[in-house]
Amino acid sequence: MRSLIIIGCLLASLAISVSNADTTTNDIAVEAAWVRNVPPVTSTTAGYMQLTNTGEKEKLLVGVRSDIAENIELHNHTMDNGMMRMRRIAHVHLPSGKMVALTPGGMHMMIFRLKKPLVAGNVVELELQFADGSSQIVTAEVK
Repeated sequence: MRSLIIIGCLLASLAISVSNADTTTNDIAVEAAWVRNVPPVTSTTAGYMQLTNTGEKEKLLVGVRSDIAENIELHNHTMDNGMMRMRRIAHVHLPSGKMVALTPGGMHMMIFRLKKPLVAGNVVELELQFADGSSQIVTAEVK
């Protein structure tokens, strides 16, 4: 009976360590990350960066979170009946071995309801969230 209790405790300990496993990714290299500075009366801005998938499997960027804003969405500019429109997208596809750029006029992050004004030259933290459940913290300069 005692050995069953010990085995149960060991299994519970193993389950806890597995559930607390690090879910950060090292497969995505991020460069040139920046957030557009806006006047203090403006509560919406945008963010950009270059993402390179150095891993062997494709990844999907499905979300972004940050303490600087209430909501961040992935967006893309598309031509619709001769008009350039911005649309929310569900994910950014990151093929293995490829670089994907989030740029002005292309795919980008829309940052809504800033919690306080941004200051040019400061850096902000963004948490990139991927479809496989992993995440990655990156810093972006306010420009």
